[in-house]
Amino acid sequence: MGGGYVLNFSNYSFRSFIADTVGIDIDDPKYSQNGGSKANRLRAFWSLEADPVVGKLLNALLSYNHEARELHGPPITEEELRVYVKCEAISRRLLGIADRPARVVPSAKGVSSEVRTVLNDKLLKLSALSPQERGYAFEGFLQELFSAYELNPKAPFRLAGEQIDGSLELDGEIYLVEAKWQNSRIDAKELYAFYGKIEGKAAWSRGLFISYSGFSRESLEALAKGKRPNFITLDGQDLNFVLAGEHGEYIDLQDCIRKKVRYAAETGVVNLSAYEILKGKA
Repeated sequence: MGGGYVLNFSNYSFRSFIADTVGIDIDDPKYSQNGGSKANRLRAFWSLEADPVVGKLLNALLSYNHEARELHGPPITEEELRVYVKCEAISRRLLGIADRPARVVPSAKGVSSEVRTVLNDKLLKLSALSPQERGYAFEGFLQELFSAYELNPKAPFRLAGEQIDGSLELDGEIYLVEAKWQNSRIDAKELYAFYGKIEGKAAWSRGLFISYSGFSRESLEALAKGKRPNFITLDGQDLNFVLAGEHGEYIDLQDCIRKKVRYAAETGVVNLSAYEILKGKA
């Protein structure tokens, strides 16, 4: 908030949001004692109001920002996710809600916290590599990840000139995998190409497109028009909630894939987020 702004709020929407959330007029002169910018008024609000009121507004701001970034971007970075978790913990303390005990949503055998920590550390270190090195290393990381979650991975292979980055097996279903780590989000052309790869295989084939940087909203909307979904997606945020979790809660990778598949079958939406699964929204 260094420039005086708060998220993407205008003065009007900022006032309306706070009034709707906690029933307070942020334009009251008492909140402008250190300046009239949105950021200064919010800082004054934090110092003047009771903890539960501050906690309620903070929680609402966090939810608003997360949903806005999911819909319109840009992607939430790893550092922002870490800040988000800290801010949510502050909100819970202000609201008087005790921290929840660690809980893992298990698969059949589960993955230990030690294994998740090792895998998460390896994933974070990939960001320091050059793009070419990172691409190869990301494929290797995914093989290790799939093995840890007992998904019976198969290494990359080539068929009639097309590259498949591997495959995995879950509940007797085979998923062909495409994996990318690039600076930009995946566009419609790349999604259509993967759709065609899956469409050209056996009728029971499914796909899993993994893009660490995510997928453009336009490409997902274009794919949804007149196309029967034959793959689901995973992005960097999904992997974060699988490996790093939130407040001691984790979404198991097997369960994440299962719920994404079911949601795609029911709605045609292939990019249900692990965050929504973890929060019980889907």
